[in-house]
Amino acid sequence: MSIPISLSAVQIKKLGRLIKDAGTNVPFYRRRFRESGIDPDQIDIASDFSRIEPLTKSDLLSASPSDLINRRFSSDKLAREVTTGSTGEPFTQLMEPAYVAKRNVRFLRGLMQAGYRPWHRIMLVTETARPGPRYLGRWCYASIGARSADNAKAFLSYRPRVLYGCTTPLRLLAEQLQSANDALPRLRCVISTAEVLDAATRELLETVFRAPVRDFYGLTEMGLVAWQAGRADHYIGEQNSVLIELIPLDNHSGRCRLLMTNLDLFAAPLIRYETGDIAITSNGRITGFEGRELDVLTSSDGERISPYSITTRIQKLDGLRRFKLIETAVGAFTLRIEADSDWHASISHDASSLLEELIGNDIRLDIQFTDQLIPEGTRKFRTIESRVPKGHL
Repeated sequence: MSIPISLSAVQIKKLGRLIKDAGTNVPFYRRRFRESGIDPDQIDIASDFSRIEPLTKSDLLSASPSDLINRRFSSDKLAREVTTGSTGEPFTQLMEPAYVAKRNVRFLRGLMQAGYRPWHRIMLVTETARPGPRYLGRWCYASIGARSADNAKAFLSYRPRVLYGCTTPLRLLAEQLQSANDALPRLRCVISTAEVLDAATRELLETVFRAPVRDFYGLTEMGLVAWQAGRADHYIGEQNSVLIELIPLDNHSGRCRLLMTNLDLFAAPLIRYETGDIAITSNGRITGFEGRELDVLTSSDGERISPYSITTRIQKLDGLRRFKLIETAVGAFTLRIEADSDWHASISHDASSLLEELIGNDIRLDIQFTDQLIPEGTRKFRTIESRVPKGHL
């Protein structure tokens, strides 16, 4: 059972509208509600909402794309955003333009609370250089899959006031720039996102960039969900945009599963979505997250490799459903792949070539095919794992 949520009038109104619309216009939800004995036209949010079956990414991936789209929208006019694939299951989220605008405003509000101002230059280390307004040319993008040396060169050339990006690429960037401390621009803040921000990484970022570090928690499917207010020990969020349910894993630890409902997304709704992350709570507040964890790998010449340089490439291989790459020893890797047998030969060839290009020609690679790679418990599937003791690197 979820921790009781005190719903505001705005949330109740939005939930009622969302559920009625989804139950009427989205085939996937029309069946889902019927199977749960819920009439979307007569739903009592207080008593019926928790009866809706939680939604998983596997549910979405196994459904027909046409079943997930609201019939009020034309699919060719919807925006598409693909997840990074670091959970092993890249997924395309469809969004109506009105929602994209709301999500962007929420993101800007989070940036502003972290310390960003519209006249600041900001460098964003993301999956791709996204199109759209660049705010008078003050937004600069770098790729999470790029070499750390290249991102360091871009950082020193652009000299931003705010640095934003996925945690691992930011850590690798900080390691690259440690020796250039006096030459670094004075940052107003560093914003880490997409992965767990551990204490050691926070300290490294603060030391190298000489700026406070803020942590953002968000998902492609939801946009920005919660963020730290300064160095406060808890996260704040916009409950009128994303409804968060906390499902205790036990009675005492404060660790909870996260179910989320996107209150603003109608084109391809997400109602009671199982994120796969764990929230750490204290006195009713979220104080941390346990989520995506990716290990840094090492090339044959000793270079530290961002896991995203691998996930963003492997996920594009034809026929591949899910993968897991394990560094079992220095220079030795096991690649586990979930794919139909018709694709085994081509995936094996393409994956071998890709990993030799990224890691080195002399790697020892064992490719194993399986019918199903099953995530462990409720945690997100870990696609990149290094079992090499850190002292060996």
